[in-house]
Amino acid sequence: TYRTAIDDYLKDPDYYRSRLDYYRSEISKCTFREYTTGFFFGRPDETAQIYDANTYVKDWVYLGMADAEKVYCPEPGRVYYQLEQKNKFCVGDSVEIMKHTGENLQVRVLDMVNENFEHMDSCPHPRQKFYVDLGTELETLEIIRSNQA
Repeated sequence: TYRTAIDDYLKDPDYYRSRLDYYRSEISKCTFREYTTGFFFGRPDETAQIYDANTYVKDWVYLGMADAEKVYCPEPGRVYYQLEQKNKFCVGDSVEIMKHTGENLQVRVLDMVNENFEHMDSCPHPRQKFYVDLGTELETLEIIRSNQA
C-alpha cells in the first residue's frame, strides 16, 4: 500500500489525494496494537496505558505470498501456483489477492496439492511447499490474505 501510494503520488498528486481513504483502509487491515498517545503529552499515567495481555488488533490474516512458479497439474485445464505460506487456510475458503495493480481480488480456494500433486484439504504448516488453484493468475509477490472479522 505504501509503494502504491508513493507511485500514485509521483504519477499524479491529485490522483493520490483522491485515494487517501483507500490507502488508510488498506493500512488499517494490517495487524497493529491499539493506539495510545504514548509519551507525546509527557510521562504517561495509567489512563494512557493498555494493560490487556493481548493488545493486537487482527481482523485480517496474512496467508502467504505468491511465488514465481506456475505449475500445470496432471488434471487438464488446472493451473496451480506455488505459495510461500504463513498461516493455515483451507480449500473452499474465501481469500483476497492483493494484486500489483492495487486491485484487491476476492477469490475462493479451489484446490491445493502437495509437491507430489496429492490433494490436500488444508495447508496447516507454515513454509510448507504446496501449490494452490485460486481460479486466477498470480504474479510473483502478490499477497494472499483473509478477513477473519
